[in-house]
Amino acid sequence: MATDIKKSISKNLDMKIEKVFLEAKGQTMFNEEITESVINSFLLEDGQFADVDSLPIGEKLILKMESIAENLIPIKTYKNKVKDPLKIQVDILISFRQADFVSEYIRFKQPDPNGKNVNSDKINLITPKIEWTYMPKSKEQLIEWYKNKVNNRISGFENENEFLSWYENNIKDSKCAYCGLSERDSQRLVHEGKLKSLRFPIYGTISSGVNRGYWLEIDRKIPTGYYSIENCNPSCYFCNNDKSDVFTDSQYMEFYENRASFLKGLLK
Repeated sequence: MATDIKKSISKNLDMKIEKVFLEAKGQTMFNEEITESVINSFLLEDGQFADVDSLPIGEKLILKMESIAENLIPIKTYKNKVKDPLKIQVDILISFRQADFVSEYIRFKQPDPNGKNVNSDKINLITPKIEWTYMPKSKEQLIEWYKNKVNNRISGFENENEFLSWYENNIKDSKCAYCGLSERDSQRLVHEGKLKSLRFPIYGTISSGVNRGYWLEIDRKIPTGYYSIENCNPSCYFCNNDKSDVFTDSQYMEFYENRASFLKGLLK
């Protein structure tokens, strides 16, 4: 990735699929390049075959699982546990080319074919916008988060509108309450692949289980309490993971300043 991103993509040129790999998690690591015939199996939303050499930014693509099934045959008998290659959950990793710039590999996950998801027979993906511009969390994402907390009976917000208003004023485009990292800086770190995790949506390309680090998260000051106006802080992914359900907000700040001293102090 030596080529400067801005120089290569400043004109928002179309992109092409450069390389595609499969990864079958839970089995042996299967990281063999997919054949040209599979690369040409990407479909557009209307069912037509996609021109993988000329794709606009934001193009939605579909890969039918049966088109890659034969590539999974070498691992389908691993420890005699899997007989049907279409029952193997697959991640697909794609690098895109835009002018002289070749992207990092972007991970797209197949819904669990052994679960209840009716869409596990395909992987949905979208061509990324390589150059970063700030993107706030969508209202749909926020409502999904809120409903999850309500359903799990851990929401202390009076209603959806109260939550959305509180998020707009306290979390969106803000800074981590613990380390001071801004949402914009956190987003750039993830977007540009400066730090990598299987959970990070590089170039902002979100899929199932690949959706953390891009935005500030909502942390409970007292981990056993409700998600509420009084009990929540904006937190970056790094501090939220670090704090976990172990520390209260005040304990974590002491721990953050001097880890060894804080932990030894608990034993006195």
